[in-house]
Amino acid sequence: MMFPRRIIGVNGHTDLNGGDPTKNVLDLVNAAIARVDDLREAETRHQTEIARLLVGRVEAMMAAESNRIDAIRAVDVDAVQKASTAANAQATALAAQVVQSAEALRAQAAATAVLNESRLAVALDPITKAVAELRQMQYKQQGEKAQVQQSREKGGTTSSWMGIVVAAIIGACTLVLGVAAVIISIMR
Repeated sequence: MMFPRRIIGVNGHTDLNGGDPTKNVLDLVNAAIARVDDLREAETRHQTEIARLLVGRVEAMMAAESNRIDAIRAVDVDAVQKASTAANAQATALAAQVVQSAEALRAQAAATAVLNESRLAVALDPITKAVAELRQMQYKQQGEKAQVQQSREKGGTTSSWMGIVVAAIIGACTLVLGVAAVIISIMR
């Protein structure tokens, strides 16, 4: 419910023009309006200053945080570089060790090959001599056999068996020599 508006004039009289207040009242009203305007402007300046201070504080905090993160990154980059340097040094040391180990193994393999070759030669020497003696005996027996065969044409049963035995011995010696030659060629 709205109350009807009533115009109050000076000293409670009603005027047609609304009863203008006195100069004293108008001055007080104008002073109050000016005071309110001044307060509003002061509040605006105050709020502006607070905003400026907050912006400055936020920017300072952002710069400090950025510097902190940059410092952490710098430490991380330095750690990665140190780890990379250490890994490179370790790889170089390991490569040198591998080269040394390979060279030592090569030398050891060569020494073992020479030793095995000399052992094989020593082991095959009696076999070679025995084969030479068997060949001499074979030639001698073949010569005797030819002589006996000429003198006896028929009594060859014993000499036939003898020839087979000699042939078997020669075959066995040839087989042993072949195996020895294969072993020597493999060892080299």
